[in-house]
Amino acid sequence: MLRFCTTMSGVVFAAFSSRAAGQCTYGWRPGDGVPGMNRGVYAVTTWDPDGPGPQPELLVVGGDFTMAGNVLANRIAAWDGASWQSLGTGMNNWVAALTVYDGELFAGGGFTTAGGVTANRIARWNGKAWQPLGTGMGPATASVRALTVYNGELFAGGSFTTAGGVSANHIARWDGASWRPLGTGMAGGPFSAVFALTVYNGELIAGGDFTTAGGAAANGIARWNGATWQPLGTGLSWTVYALTVYNGELIAGGSFSTAGGVSANYIARWNGASWQPLGTGMNGDVYALTVYNGELIAGGAFTTAGGVSANRIARWNGTTWQPLATGMNNTVGALTVYHGELIAGGAFTTAGGNVSAYWARWGPNPEVITTQPRSAFVALGGPARLSVETVAAAPAFRWRRNGVNLADGGPVSGAATANLTISPFDASYAGEFTCIITDACGSLASDSATLGVLGQVPNLAPPIAAEQQPG
Repeated sequence: MLRFCTTMSGVVFAAFSSRAAGQCTYGWRPGDGVPGMNRGVYAVTTWDPDGPGPQPELLVVGGDFTMAGNVLANRIAAWDGASWQSLGTGMNNWVAALTVYDGELFAGGGFTTAGGVTANRIARWNGKAWQPLGTGMGPATASVRALTVYNGELFAGGSFTTAGGVSANHIARWDGASWRPLGTGMAGGPFSAVFALTVYNGELIAGGDFTTAGGAAANGIARWNGATWQPLGTGLSWTVYALTVYNGELIAGGSFSTAGGVSANYIARWNGASWQPLGTGMNGDVYALTVYNGELIAGGAFTTAGGVSANRIARWNGTTWQPLATGMNNTVGALTVYHGELIAGGAFTTAGGNVSAYWARWGPNPEVITTQPRSAFVALGGPARLSVETVAAAPAFRWRRNGVNLADGGPVSGAATANLTISPFDASYAGEFTCIITDACGSLASDSATLGVLGQVPNLAPPIAAEQQPG
């Protein structure tokens, strides 16, 4: 709560807060005030719209939401590091898989339209518009649950039995013009679906709920060498939901309790010849896997990993499991890495105790701000000044007004320094100000400070013309 006092100069300001300096540590980021989604996130990936060009790399999320932050975004949205943006009008149903192929973004799920055009369970975004891939997947109850690229082709897995109008049991490949099956595909299992795809040792790996691949026994997991399907040992005892590669080994996560006949609770590793557990594993399903800072990250519905408390997310350093702070309050279903941070998506609404609606960021915490900016009411025409202090080494500064970056010009100076000045000051420059401080450990937003003219209500309307959009 603000406490106001009066100075000799007639400026009224709030007492500021301070935080002691600390070493750079890792933790769940509160999002710098950025709101999340209004429903679950099922898939995350990164995509650079123009490759080596000037546009920033984007984090893309898919799920069952219709809002991302304060932006209307139907089931898919992109984050540029500062703000959310929609991708056209999005989809008419959930998105469960994302990947990049031939420079374009591909999305799969349970939708039948993308950008208002017919696109049965799969579509591509070229940066301007959504387009279908042939006639997509069928039947009407089908969905696409996994996407990856192998040998220059796009591969899709899911619950479908046709792709482009031809028979393709739960897996198919797109060569840029048409769909083709991979042998006779998968069969068996209560639901018969492919939920995960990756590449390992030059072969395509498919995981899911099936008991045969290409007509041969393959319990929950199989490999494709470009011509035929083969099993990985005796496979898993139940469904595989996630795959990745870590330290030269294939990692599988799911709802199984044995791998290759060996006890392996919900997660296991394949070294090319045999299956092995990762410690004592988890006490619940694993839905997502990735690698971050040299460690394996697993997300799911579990609350312990290796026998220690780890709420829905944990890390494996090659020997032991460790939690990521206090974790999440609900399921983690998607993981990736973006701009040096671990990104998690799922059904949770808190991460590490912070409100974080359906997505969260784990990364290095920047050095603390030791002096926060002070709210002030300034005499009309007088100078308005805001300052911050930090113990960070070689920090970069960026002041924002009403959430939008400021730039030097007119009465504004010091927009990229620790000391912002607006002189002469009038009501058109009033509003809420924050400073984003960036160091080698990441970025941190200061507390907000309000600037207003003495005797007038501060202006919290959209930014003035001298300001520029973030990014």
